Amino acid sequence: YCQLALAQPDNHDLAMTAVRKSLEASERLSRISSSLLGFSREKSVQNEAPLQQTVADAVACLGREPQKDRIELHIDLPEVVVSIPALNLQQVILNLMLNAKKAMAQKGGQLRIVGQVKETRLALRVTDTGCGIPTSIAGQAFEPFVTMDHSPAGQSTGTGLGLSICRDLVRQAGGTIEVENTNDQGTTFLLMLPIQ
Repeated sequence: YCQLALAQPDNHDLAMTAVRKSLEASERLSRISSSLLGFSREKSVQNEAPLQQTVADAVACLGREPQKDRIELHIDLPEVVVSIPALNLQQVILNLMLNAKKAMAQKGGQLRIVGQVKETRLALRVTDTGCGIPTSIAGQAFEPFVTMDHSPAGQSTGTGLGLSICRDLVRQAGGTIEVENTNDQGTTFLLMLPIQ
C-alpha cells in the first residue's frame, strides 16, 4: 500500500489507506515483539504459566491473524496457573497452532483451544478441522522426524521435530499429550497438565 501511495501522490484515499495499513502492521509487530520478549523474561523460567496469558502470547506470535487464512479461532480457557514454564507452554501451543494452520491451508476451518479443570489437572484440547493425521502414522506422531503432508505439491513442509519437542516439554512438566482423533476429520491434541 505504501508503494502504491508513493506512486500515486495525488490519490488521497490511497494515501490514507496506506497510513492505516502501516499503523495496523506496526501495532501487530509491537504485539509480536512483546510476546517474543516474554521468551526471555525471568519469570518464564519459573515452573508456572498463567494459562490465559500464555495462550494469548502464543497467538500473538503467529504474526498473521488466523481469519486472514480463513481460520476461525475459538479460545475458551479457565483462569488457572499450570505447573509448566510459561515459555515451554507457549512453545507447545504455538507449535500445535502452526501445525493446525498448515493442515487447514487449503480450505480454512476452525481452530479451538479449550481447557477444562479436572481435579488437580488441566485438560487442554487443541482441535482443528484440517486434513487430519493419517491413521497409518498417528501412533508415531510424536516420534522424531515423522512428518505430515500438508503441502499442495504433496511434500512434507516440516522437520518432524515439533511434536516430539512438544511431548518432551509436556513430559518434563509431569503432563501428557496425545492425539485424540485423526484422519480426514481434523485433529485434536489433548494435553493433561498439573495445576498449581
